[in-house]
Amino acid sequence: LKPFGSELACRRLIEDRECDRGATWPLMESGNNIGEGLLAAERQRGRVRQPSLAACVCGFVLDLVFFMIMVALMPVNVVLFLTACCLPIFSWIVQQLLNPRRQYLDGISAAFFNFLEESIIHGVFFSKKQVTSDVVFRHFTRTYLNDNIPEFRRFKQRAVRSNVFWPYWTDTKHFNPAPHFIAVKEPVDKQELEKRLASIQLKLMNLERPLWELYHFEDYTDEDGNKCSASVLRVHHGMADGFTCLRMMMQGCRPNKPPQQTQARAERRPKIGAFQLFRFGIRALRKVALLLPDSASTYKASKHLEATESKVLTWSTLRSGSVQSLKDAGRQLGGASVNDLLIAAITGSLRKYAQTAPNKMPEAITSVMWVSSSPLKHIYSDFEEYPFKWGNGTLGSIYLKLGVGAKFSDFSAVDTLDDVRQATSDKGLMVEAVVATSILALFGWLPRCFGRGLWKVLANKVSISMSNVPGPQFPLDWCGVPLRGMSFFVPPFGTVSIFVTICTFDGGVSVGMGADASLLDVEALRKITGELFEAEIRELQKPALGPV
Repeated sequence: LKPFGSELACRRLIEDRECDRGATWPLMESGNNIGEGLLAAERQRGRVRQPSLAACVCGFVLDLVFFMIMVALMPVNVVLFLTACCLPIFSWIVQQLLNPRRQYLDGISAAFFNFLEESIIHGVFFSKKQVTSDVVFRHFTRTYLNDNIPEFRRFKQRAVRSNVFWPYWTDTKHFNPAPHFIAVKEPVDKQELEKRLASIQLKLMNLERPLWELYHFEDYTDEDGNKCSASVLRVHHGMADGFTCLRMMMQGCRPNKPPQQTQARAERRPKIGAFQLFRFGIRALRKVALLLPDSASTYKASKHLEATESKVLTWSTLRSGSVQSLKDAGRQLGGASVNDLLIAAITGSLRKYAQTAPNKMPEAITSVMWVSSSPLKHIYSDFEEYPFKWGNGTLGSIYLKLGVGAKFSDFSAVDTLDDVRQATSDKGLMVEAVVATSILALFGWLPRCFGRGLWKVLANKVSISMSNVPGPQFPLDWCGVPLRGMSFFVPPFGTVSIFVTICTFDGGVSVGMGADASLLDVEALRKITGELFEAEIRELQKPALGPV
């Protein structure tokens, strides 16, 4: 037990130092990154040893004895639950004995990689002028395929998947970047680009190569008739979450930090006592474990959407407001955040469209909202200041009910905002974000052959997935491209039929939506993210604008 005790003491020391610096969020990524670096140094000095074979065998025997006792004493359903819990332990022990030096995926990343091949983040970057593919690909190679930056070694690694053991990263032999760069030289407009992106989403990653691709559309005409270019970076979700992708992107930007006068202020997150932490944890576990699946509706298909089945998408740039005007409106509405206003506007636009749809709608639908457990200021931190780590360690998720049925038909935009604020002001959501993704990580720890059936049954309960990425609020160039705007998409899967993505950049707001093509067509998505969303935002901004 001595090696484990030494490692635990080292990790506690790191966490104590993090707390001394004022961290108020449960330590996830920051503690792990720094702790692993110090532990590596300690191992080199011979102070911390890897677990011995005897310790691993003893752990295996104890787990086996415990399992046999439980089999004799517990009902069948509890035995099945314990089997699911013990399988990852057995799998981990065997793998550590056979290959202790492998770079294994974290639990959440493994879940995306094993069970959601189509879970690919599509970052779309719009330029201010036309830029050739050679310029973009050359800058990308210089920044992200540079052997002098060890943090970006992942761009040259592929993931190896097994039906029994955990997936892991390994170096690609004779790495060739050419297949990862796709240049599109023919002219395209916004509607054509939407079709191209919907088609690209159907293309699964080649597991024999690193899990990323970069498309560049040299001759793009935007919705205002401006000639420019558009780049699409595809990164599998098993490789990184949105926060990690944004931090990676900033390394290729100039400038890559906000101006001194606009540095992000420290985030004020409420502290939670030990009793509250326990109470919120039990409540979150009960909420997530007992979550009932939404019924089929305008926004949720009854049939599972396969990875290569048809999907549609669109995006709209907010015309009637900006990040600053939304902040002003939030102050006038009692201190509402920009995020609250955007969620309320999306909810209102979905409700108004549902009123015209033929399908019967439930009073409320469930949405999962993806959040980051890491402070936003770390997006702009140097790797020496805050170590960079691939994966989904900063990912959290919360479940919100969106009122879209007849019961809410008389709600104004402000009424919807009050409803949203009441839900998002709950301090327990901080704990729920950790609990929900911990349960997701359990799927990744299960052997793929065992977890696939459970995933299909348990991972399709919600109707809508939502994500809001607060991008840089200052002008910049990325890979030699002066950016005018950005958006991102993740394709729908199973019966989670709609993905809503909100991105802010340099004061502007972009709303993207992807959907199962059997439910909604692209015109419906354009109406929701364009006309209806704009109307909700205008109504929310009326108090800030004053009497006309």
